[in-house]
Amino acid sequence: MRVRLFMVLLGLLGLLAFWGAGSVAAAPGSSVLLDCNGYGAANNPDHPAWRCPDVRGASADEPRFEDNGHYIGHDEPSIEFFSTTPGSGNSARYDLVLPTDPSKRPDGSVSGPVWNFQTHVAFWFGMTMCDTQSFPETTTVCQPDSDSNLVPRHPVAMQAGSAYMELQFYPPGWSPQISCDQKHWCAALTITSLQETYKGVANENCIEPQAFAFVTKSGHPVGPTGPDNATDQSFTPTSDVLLMNPTDRVTVSMYDTTGGFQVRLEDQTTHQTGTMTAAASNGWRHIVWDPVNFTCQGEPYTFHPMFSTAAPPYPNGQPRAWPIWTEHTYNVAMSDEIGHFENPDAAADPGGEEEPCFSGPIIPGCLNSDLDFDGASYQADWPDGSAQHPGPVIFSTPKVQDSQGNWVDAMTRIRFETNLPGIQPLATCDFQGNGCTNPPPGASFYPWFHSLPSSGSCAWTLSNDLPGQLSNFGGEQAAWGPIESTDYGAGFVAVLNFASSVLDNPCPG
Repeated sequence: MRVRLFMVLLGLLGLLAFWGAGSVAAAPGSSVLLDCNGYGAANNPDHPAWRCPDVRGASADEPRFEDNGHYIGHDEPSIEFFSTTPGSGNSARYDLVLPTDPSKRPDGSVSGPVWNFQTHVAFWFGMTMCDTQSFPETTTVCQPDSDSNLVPRHPVAMQAGSAYMELQFYPPGWSPQISCDQKHWCAALTITSLQETYKGVANENCIEPQAFAFVTKSGHPVGPTGPDNATDQSFTPTSDVLLMNPTDRVTVSMYDTTGGFQVRLEDQTTHQTGTMTAAASNGWRHIVWDPVNFTCQGEPYTFHPMFSTAAPPYPNGQPRAWPIWTEHTYNVAMSDEIGHFENPDAAADPGGEEEPCFSGPIIPGCLNSDLDFDGASYQADWPDGSAQHPGPVIFSTPKVQDSQGNWVDAMTRIRFETNLPGIQPLATCDFQGNGCTNPPPGASFYPWFHSLPSSGSCAWTLSNDLPGQLSNFGGEQAAWGPIESTDYGAGFVAVLNFASSVLDNPCPG
């Protein structure tokens, strides 16, 4: 077993090359391979591993996912939404208020000022997509927008190939390593697949390929979307990229069309709109599964949502609408990507693996995974009403598009889930859940979801306790719920998440 206990995500060259402008990048116009974790044997590691979905292990003997001998983990506290109404699994409309930062620059302390990029490098709204060349690599058929794809249906070999879509929002302030610039929020549509069979045979050259495009005012990518043809242009924001201000109110819509899955951002404050369609005609591609030579050749591909509904799990907690290869067990969800930025303290981290570190335009910091859980994400510096801490990301329960194209309330149930057991070192937390803790070892705090009033309605945020909140769902530990056991098929049953029970939605719309 080649399990490595700690996360090694990305080198300095990779981050600089990824962001393009003013960087040490591939030659202009030359292509790079977007292997999500930066460790593919054929990969030019030009792509931050912090924006990748976390992957479950290969088997009960190898419960932690590895990319060429490197353990990869991403801390993703999430809220999932459920409904059996047709359309709930392939459409969603959120009302979003983008958070603020303190007026003064951060100083690296917990008391503040603390900015958004320190606590989370991205938050995202997600949904499962069809990908006929992705895990479990046993069929090239996936019926889009269909509950014929609901799982579990054993054996795993009967499942259609899937990918996971994340509409990611990047905070201002730490360009070019995290942000589009130092003043604005921006967003990108990402779709990630898995080049691996249900028996654990993997294409180590590009095991977790990802397609990427900024949301733009024209609806066209600023460069090739990858995974096999991206260039530095693909990741260099232009004037066409939709930029949004802190406090802007944004309507976030995602839905299927005959031409492909589409996202649309309508900034109700600035009256600007951005779109992106994951269609072959718009340059989108996926990697073709090659079980013989394990090449990473791509071809044009149009992505569509996998399911019709956001079906809740069975009474025993076993999920039904999910990609089956991710640690997380949901279809429609909001998640925050935390646990990356921290003050330089490599001597305190195992192997000094918090690098790469930068002087930064605002504050020095390191961007690798926080191996000892002592960075800003794991301190009580989350939104709490203090002017020295960032403001909350406020978002509504998603509405659902009905057969007439109207957006209606349908998400009647919710659940909270965090993959903390999946990212803690095996030395202290095994795949059966023994020794797994919330907060994780070394952390003094772990954020959780709250409901709060917003524009005369009820909304959600990931935070500390806030003045005027409606509910904190029992607090830091109780809200996340107990250890969850998940059957991943092919004899692999593991504990990789804490999850609450399925709850009636207190904020239905």
